[in-house]
Amino acid sequence: MIKVKVGIRQIIGDNIRCLRYKAEWSQETLGEKTGLHQDYIGRLERGTENIGVDNLANIAMVFKVTPYNLLMERFCNGNVLLDGHKLDGRKLDGHTNGRKKSKSK
Repeated sequence: MIKVKVGIRQIIGDNIRCLRYKAEWSQETLGEKTGLHQDYIGRLERGTENIGVDNLANIAMVFKVTPYNLLMERFCNGNVLLDGHKLDGRKLDGHTNGRKKSKSK
């Protein structure tokens, strides 16, 4: 078996998270659009949950990409650094569900 640096579940999760951030949707919003629970979306994004092909196709359809695109490493890299979860130069907290965390001074 070939070892890969990043597992396929994490690649899929990173692409889902990136597309969701670009759409400015929360995990809850993506869940409503796909019929999937927001907790499941969160586990997918963290790479801790396996995804079935029907759910992969459903998520791809909502984002208007192909299921193959979600399998491609660094498919969605736009202005989101997948490993740092940054959007427009600001650090995003993993628990904000896509909302920008305000800085307190």
